[in-house]
Amino acid sequence: MSCSGKAWSLPPVQPPTKTTPVTGMSFVAIQDSQKQLATPVKDTRSFREIQEEEQSLQVEADFLKWWTAEEERVRLEELALAQFDSNIQDRLNISASKKAGHSKQKRKADGKIEQVAGPSSSQSNHKSDEQNDNSKAPHKRRAQKPSQK
Repeated sequence: MSCSGKAWSLPPVQPPTKTTPVTGMSFVAIQDSQKQLATPVKDTRSFREIQEEEQSLQVEADFLKWWTAEEERVRLEELALAQFDSNIQDRLNISASKKAGHSKQKRKADGKIEQVAGPSSSQSNHKSDEQNDNSKAPHKRRAQKPSQK
C-alpha cells in the first residue's frame, strides 16, 4: 500500500465561513422564537370529528376509484361497439360488392381493408358451374338412397 501524503501532515487550510450579522435580538428572544417553531400545533378537533373527516376522505377516494373504473369500462365498451360496427359495415360492403360483381375486400391483420381483384368472368362462370354441380349432388344422393332400400 502506498499513501499519497505524510501521516502527520495538516489538512489544507479552509477559507473562513461567512457569519451572519447580529440583528440585535437577545438570546432569550431567539430561544422563544425557536420554541414557538418547535411546538406542534395542538389539534382542537374531537376524535369523532377527525373520524368523520377521515371517513369522508375515504368515501371520496372510493368514489374516484369507481369513477376511474367506470370510465375505463365505458371506453372499452365504446371501442368494442365501434369494432363491431366496423365489422358489420365491412361484411355489408363485401356482400354488396359480391352481389354487384365488384372486387372483393379483405381485412389485413392491421385492421385496414385491402381491395382484392375479383375473378375474371370466365373463372367466375367456371366456379358458379362447380357450385351448381356440388349443390345438385347432395340432392341426387338423397333421391337415390330411398330407392336403394
